[in-house]
Formats: sequence, structure tokens, C-alpha cells
Amino acid sequence: MTFLNFALLGGALALAVPLAIHLLSKSRFRRVDWAAMFLLEQVLHQNRKRVRLEQLIMLLIRCSIPVLLALAMAQPVLNGWQALVGNAKGSSLVLLDASYSMQARDPGAAGANGAAGTRYDRARRETQLLLNAMPGGSEASVVRIGGGDYPLTETPTTQAEQLARRLDDTAASLGTADSTRSLRRGVEALGEADTVKRDLVLVSDFQRINWADPGGAERRRLTELLDDLEVRPSVTLMPVGTEAGRNIAVQSVALSSDSVGVGQRVRIKATLRNTGPLDSPDTPVRLIVNGAEVEQQRIAVQAGESADVVFFHRFDQGGGQTLEVATAGDVLAADDVYRVAVEVLEDLPVLLVTGDRGHRFPENETDFLELALQPFAAVPDAPLADLVRTQTIEPGALNAQSLSGMRVVVLANVARLSEPQVIALRVFVQGGGGLLIFPGDKTDAAWMNEHLADLAPATLDGLSGVGLDFASPAALLDQRHEHPALALWNDPANGSLAEGEVRVWYQLGTRSDSETLARLSTGHTLLAERRVGEGTVLLCATACDAGWSNLPARAFYLPLMQRLTTYAATRSTPPRTVELGRPMLAQLDAVPANGAAQWVLPDGSRVTRPVEDRGGRAVSELRDMTQPGYYRLLRSGREPMLFASNAPRDESDLDALGPDELAELAEQIGAEVVADAQQYAALDQTRRHGTPVWHWVWVGLLTLLFGELFLQQWFGKGAGR
Repeated sequence: MTFLNFALLGGALALAVPLAIHLLSKSRFRRVDWAAMFLLEQVLHQNRKRVRLEQLIMLLIRCSIPVLLALAMAQPVLNGWQALVGNAKGSSLVLLDASYSMQARDPGAAGANGAAGTRYDRARRETQLLLNAMPGGSEASVVRIGGGDYPLTETPTTQAEQLARRLDDTAASLGTADSTRSLRRGVEALGEADTVKRDLVLVSDFQRINWADPGGAERRRLTELLDDLEVRPSVTLMPVGTEAGRNIAVQSVALSSDSVGVGQRVRIKATLRNTGPLDSPDTPVRLIVNGAEVEQQRIAVQAGESADVVFFHRFDQGGGQTLEVATAGDVLAADDVYRVAVEVLEDLPVLLVTGDRGHRFPENETDFLELALQPFAAVPDAPLADLVRTQTIEPGALNAQSLSGMRVVVLANVARLSEPQVIALRVFVQGGGGLLIFPGDKTDAAWMNEHLADLAPATLDGLSGVGLDFASPAALLDQRHEHPALALWNDPANGSLAEGEVRVWYQLGTRSDSETLARLSTGHTLLAERRVGEGTVLLCATACDAGWSNLPARAFYLPLMQRLTTYAATRSTPPRTVELGRPMLAQLDAVPANGAAQWVLPDGSRVTRPVEDRGGRAVSELRDMTQPGYYRLLRSGREPMLFASNAPRDESDLDALGPDELAELAEQIGAEVVADAQQYAALDQTRRHGTPVWHWVWVGLLTLLFGELFLQQWFGKGAGR
């Protein structure tokens, strides 16, 4: 036990006053004989012991009263084994959750101009109250967590009130929080403090998704770190935020094609998820193109479930276009919009190299390919436009000049090429071009295996099929496709690749650095892919015409050829739509004279980044983005290159840990839970001075005072005698 006002314990010496009075009252008195006294002697003898007991009780009570009064004024506290620091200086570190779930509106928080505030508004206010109540001279620091750790000051400061005022200019970010890791880093930072008293406070909404793994590696590391410290900091958890309200998140937006052309009708599928506890039977969903709303639909999204909404749109001009799918009216606006940067192509030039030409349609090797890639070219007044623009040549015309400006080259039943042609083709692919190889009856397998070994994803190991080693054709294996060029057929509504039959095919000996895209029912590889430099090479085991299969007669042939071609054309192109925090990569035609490129951020500010030569390609990279929205890379004499960034949807689920789960977490890491800054102040007072017990001493003192009066009256009336 410790006394906050130790000097006042001297007042306990006042117990001598009632003791002295008692002793003085027992002084000698003069004896007077009285004739009737003998009549009382027998009664006095019988009650003498009782009277002495009553006097002793009153003496003890009267002596205890000044002692208890002195104890109460000295303010005793219980501290157990802890070394109390009183009002000594300490070191406090506040981890303020600034992840984007903290942007959720909170009925219990007040925002600017009397409007409803957010969870972050409430957390910021509690942090400011906590800082303002710190003892003078104590060191304090605030670290905002969300997409990383961002200290408010470079070093801890003793100006806690100024630190509190700096919080007025902060807002929640759009990053995700890793609270356990931030706690561990906070403990490590406090381990370098010079003070004995060290406090770590986490102010957060304690989203369940951030604490879903109680036995996770990070939590174990945190617990071990705390147990190993010589001076263990006091850890406090302060939850903010009420129950999750209605929240509809636009999870993703997918276009029907990786390459979008002018005049093409594009299918846009948006996936919405209801992360709140309430159903949303009438959710508005808007399609916004280049800043203008073009369509609105209303759908129902049940609590905890997802729903898809499909739009169709036709772009009338080429270049970078903005596309957004948006909803509104829930508690978290950060996930109500999903942005996509669409590069609309004027055309996609593809070079078809045919090794078997000179016949009438459809006997030429590339006839079916031309129809599949340009289905509207031969249709007068077609309502839709072709993206792909094909040019067909014979093998002898293949050279660096014919490859110039092409995005994809298709070798269809080509027997062999000259060494200069192979070199030109290799340079084309390594520079980012796409190459599709369809062998046939004229293909020289031995030559290809030797001279295209550094390009082809597989070797041609001999023919198989009907009349060779099988009695019936092989079907395309019906399976779930992970490859983006084939993912379309995971939806049964788009048909099935299993309808195709292949009568003759090459057995492919895939290389270690290649990937199998599709197989035949016999187990043989049908499609293989290999990344070469910045480009992509796709090899099919059968021909692209109707000589070896019925594929050109199937409904899926047209979309299959278009998807393989556009995939090969865009495989090397960095994505234009990225998640916030991931780098944006822009490919330029050449390195500018000044070696730098200028980026325009969503808020209109500009930053300059270097342009580097990476493998013969001019590349500019933008990192550490913190703003969602559209970014533009300025190019001299050309339209800006457009990019889009979206906040990750990890924190769209606003469900938080319940009281029991929070108590379990606190017990596991040796922390305490408080509801607000006022409770924290009371807890801090206890940590500094121990558990106060003087109020119980006051209760005991009042009890004795009233007890003394009662007993004095009771004994004076001779009760019980």
C-alpha cells in the first residue's frame, strides 16, 4: 500500500486525545459515606464488568476515528507488486486506425458543420482527448495505420496538445490495416524509450477480417515480444464505431474482351456484394462513361450475398476512356464506385502467314481465320465493327518490314522460314508481339523443333489421330479454365468447348517454361503458351482450318480465335486498372530526351518520374499511390495514357469483433479494453498511482462516527442492563 499524501498520516497521533480523556476520567475522587449505599453495592458489583466493556468499546471507537480520518486524507492506494510512477513522465504511442473502413458513417460521431461523422471522426476525437489529458513533459507519438504505418511526427514529442491539434487536418485513408503487425512495431518502438512508464493504445473499429486468425503468426510474434521485454508497456484497446449498417460494395467490373475497339458492343459485368446485415431490395446501379451517366439499373442484393448486373456499351471513339459502375446510399462511400480505364483501339493489326494458299475458299489455310477475326468485313452496312484488321501473306513475304506495326503474327501451316525471317520473328516477339502457331500437313516438324526452340512452347513429337493410333476423333476436354483467354467458357451460357472434335493432331512435348492451356480427351496437350521476352507465343496441336478438325464449324470457333488473338496482342501490355497501392507501369515508344515523364494525379497535381530502358522497352513507373481515381501520363504530341486506381475491397465488410471476442484478444496479449478517453484516463490514473481505497476508508470513518453516537445513546440509557 502507498499513500499519496504521506505527511497527513501524522494526524493519526490524534488518537491520544480520547485516550487521555479516558485516563483522566479515572482520577481519584473523595469517599463519602452514605447510609443507603449498601443497597446499591450488590447491583454495581454485578454490572462492573459490563460497564468496563462498554467503556473499552467506546474508547476503541473514539481512538479509531482520528486514525481513519488521517488515513482518508493521506489517500491510500493498493499497488501490489507494481512500482508506481505517480505523475512522472512517460512515453505513449497511439496507433490510430485510418484504414478505409474508418470512413463508414457512425451515428455516434459528429462531423463537420453538425453533419453525421465517421468512425475516424470519433477515433480522432478520442485520441485528441487522450493526448490533452497526458501529464506535462510526457513523450507522445501518433501513428496512423492503413496501407502502412504513417507517423504524425518524425520523433516523439512532449507537445501533446499541439500533436492533438495536428490531427484536425487528417482523414481516413483508402488502405487496409494490419493491426497485429502495427501493434508489434509499436511495441518495438516503445522498447527504445527511456522512461519506465510506457503506454501503447490502439484506437480502431476492430474489423473482424483483421483479427480473423487468433493463432496467426503475427499475433504469436506480438505475444512473444511482449513476454520477452524487461519493461513491458501497458497495452490498451479502444474500440470505436457502432454496428455495421447497410453497405453495398462494387466488388469488380469485367469487360467481355481484353481489347475493346471503336464501334464494338462491349459487355460490362459488375459484381456487387452486400456486406451489411440488412437486405437491399432496390439498389440503384449506374454506368458512367467519360463522366456522363449512360444507363441505370436497379437490383436486389441480399445480406451477405453477391449479385451481378450487366450493361452493354459501344465506344464511338478511340483512345483512353473512363468507365465507372457506381451505387450510393450506404454507410461507406469508399467502395461505392469501381473505376476502369479502357484503351479503345482503332484497330488491332494481325499478320496471317499462310503456308497453303492458292486454292478456292474455303481450302486456303487462313480462310476460316480471316472470317473469325473479321466477321463483319464482308457484311455491307454491318451494325458492328471489327477490331481486328488482318493482312495475309505467304511465308516468303515475312520480314522486318511486314512485321512493323503488327500486334500479332499467325503462322498457319508454314513449312519453314529462313534464318533472317526467324531472327526478325524473334525480335518481334521479344519486343512484346504475339505469335500464334497452327501446324498442318506441310509443317516441317524437325525444322521447327530445331530453329524455333527458343520461341515455341513445345516440340512437335509426331502425329496422332484417326487412322494413326486412334479409331475415333478426340474431343476437347471439358474442364474449368483458369486461363483468361478461355475463362469465357466456364459459364455454360456461353456454350462448351467440348463440342469440338479433332481428327488429327501433333503430340506436343511441352517445355519446362511453358503452360498448358487446354487438353484433348486423350490427355494430349491442345494449346500451350510460353512467355518470350515481353511477348507471348501460343502453339495449337492441330490446324486452324477444317482439314484436321471440325473446330471452324463450331459456334465457339469465332470467339476462341478472337480471344486467343487479343490475348496474344495484349499479354505484354501492363494493366491500366490497378488496385490502390500497386505500381502503375506505362510503356512508351521511346525514352524522352530529358529521361522523364510527367504524371497527373486524380487531384490535379503533377509528379515527375524517370523513364527507363527495360529490355529494350521505355518504361515509366508510378509507385506509392494514395488517391483512388484516374491517373494520366502526359505524352508529347499524343493523347495522355490513362490509368485507373481503386481502393481494395478487403475492408468493405464492416463487421467488428464482439465484446467477448475483444476480451479474448485483450487477455491473449495482456491488454485492457476501454470504451473512450474518459475510461482510459481512469485506467491510466490506476496504473500510475495504484487502485484507490481511500473512499472505503471514508465509508468506515462515517460508520464509526454514527456508530459512536448510537452506542453512546444506547449505553447511556442503560440498555441491556
